[in-house]
Amino acid sequence: MLQNNIELDLKTKLIESGTTQTEVAEKVGVSLAYVKSSATMWS
Repeated sequence: MLQNNIELDLKTKLIESGTTQTEVAEKVGVSLAYVKSSATMWS
């Protein structure tokens, strides 16, 4: 259950800040696919 809580918290923070997964990928210098797979890894 902890992993699901982390994923929910991450998605909530992105929504609150108005940041997209694409923007996160660009800021950290990785592909969008990597960000998406990392986000779903927590579920």
